[in-house]
Amino acid sequence: MGQINDLHQNEDYYNRISFTRRQALIRELYYLEIRGQSIPSQSEIEDALQKSLQKLTIGILLTQEHGIANEWGKLKRAGRTYEEIKDVYDGNIYVQDSVLSFHWGDSNVPREIQKIAYETTVGEISDIFEVPFGFGMLSVRKRITDIFINTYAHNQDRQVISKIIQARKEDIFASVYTEKLLKNIKVEQIGSGFKEVSGYLATRAKLNNEEEGGGRYVKDIELQSNKLYDLSLVTIKSPDFEWNGYDVLSLLKQYNYSVDADGIESINKPLSVFLKSVVRDHYLAERAEHLGMASAVRVRNDIEMWSRYYLYLEGVKQMIKDDKYKVEKRMISEEIDKMRSRANIVINHELVKTITVTEIPMLVFWNTDISKNLAVPPLIRF
Repeated sequence: MGQINDLHQNEDYYNRISFTRRQALIRELYYLEIRGQSIPSQSEIEDALQKSLQKLTIGILLTQEHGIANEWGKLKRAGRTYEEIKDVYDGNIYVQDSVLSFHWGDSNVPREIQKIAYETTVGEISDIFEVPFGFGMLSVRKRITDIFINTYAHNQDRQVISKIIQARKEDIFASVYTEKLLKNIKVEQIGSGFKEVSGYLATRAKLNNEEEGGGRYVKDIELQSNKLYDLSLVTIKSPDFEWNGYDVLSLLKQYNYSVDADGIESINKPLSVFLKSVVRDHYLAERAEHLGMASAVRVRNDIEMWSRYYLYLEGVKQMIKDDKYKVEKRMISEEIDKMRSRANIVINHELVKTITVTEIPMLVFWNTDISKNLAVPPLIRF
């Protein structure tokens, strides 16, 4: 019993449970505030079904340069065809020219491109549109409708389409919800503190290179000695909290977030995006707490399940440190196998089936990669 109490008081264990609780609250907020509003109507499903029967082939130009996109617009208004515009920029390193073939709902094609493509008739040129990575313009070359499909396949398609539409609506509603939540909250990224953190991470990455023979990612955010950087400086400031450099390092560790550290410049942008996402998570969890979601069954079950898992990990660490296992490591494996054989492990087959059926990234909530940790009910419960 004494050992269990020691584990509960372990700082690493406490931080993990705190993080789990926050993420579980965020997920509960998502279920109640977003998912319930996102169920598609029959008309949405039927419209998408008809689109899904049509395979489009498009030519598309992409660029990150706003000036080039404006030039495309001028050429289009001057009556130039898509092929003529494409030829003007042939060989331009700032323009990507591609041909894509896809059905509606293809997860490999950004939804912005799909939306514009299905609104454009064959032979037409679209207006300039924005995509996550810049600007685009497209022309539909071919549209083929699949008429050889039976009633059963139609019904199957409707189920898949319903899930895809719901996932897309959830993404939109989640973004709007977050914008409204943060609209009147002033959050500042303090340049002096941020500079110290990014410098520290760059130094850590350089040491990783030297110690581990390559790899530019920050794999270990701890330094045995830090005399170069002042991590006590405030990095993030909001009306409700302040985070210094040490807090930022702790957050990176909690989220298991790898910073691509190929020099200071490569650190700054992803680190800034990461901090914005963590600030967002803070306020989402706070909102869920305010609405009384901490007592929800899903939240309690998550904390209970993950606390067992973290205690299991801490127990394995203690076994490895124990003298009697040092001589024969095989004993550790045998002990762990015994524990697993006694455990009541249940796989969530419904979730596995859902992920397989939709073929879209259902694991990402709140439109960000770093929230994958507890985005869905656990695949395995024990």
